[in-house]
Amino acid sequence: MKRKQALAYGIVVFLTAAAGIAPAQQVFKYVMPDGRIVYSDKPVPGGRLVDEIAPPPPSAPAPAATPRQEQLQERRDALRERLSDRDREFQRASAELEAARARLAEAQQQFDAGKEPLPGERTGNAGGGSRLNESYWQRQAANEAAVARAREQVQRAEAALGQLR
Repeated sequence: MKRKQALAYGIVVFLTAAAGIAPAQQVFKYVMPDGRIVYSDKPVPGGRLVDEIAPPPPSAPAPAATPRQEQLQERRDALRERLSDRDREFQRASAELEAARARLAEAQQQFDAGKEPLPGERTGNAGGGSRLNESYWQRQAANEAAVARAREQVQRAEAALGQLR
């Protein structure tokens, strides 16, 4: 039983190797009586031979790259890598700028909405009126500082993006 398996394995190996080195074959074009066109490497019964198509010439192996070509390819690869790095850096800086602009818009919106006094930010006075107390002014100062910080972040992000252009 093992001998048959070994023989079968040997035949498969031989046929696989032979198929890899088989030369290209001639192909024939036949027209069948019903008008169909058939291409075959063998005669087709009932078909009329119209043309013989020669196999393409074997392709020559690619020439080995010269040292100069290898050097140029290395330079191209290095340039592609630098361009890719630069593109990633530009995308990162653009995203940072957009985020800084969003933070500025949010800070400006909070500043605009925070102008009205909140409960507890007015203190009554002897004449029956009221005045804004220190907690109101602290909140306003914090809102103004947040807007100023956000503007600075936008300016830094714009400058960083400008350096990449």
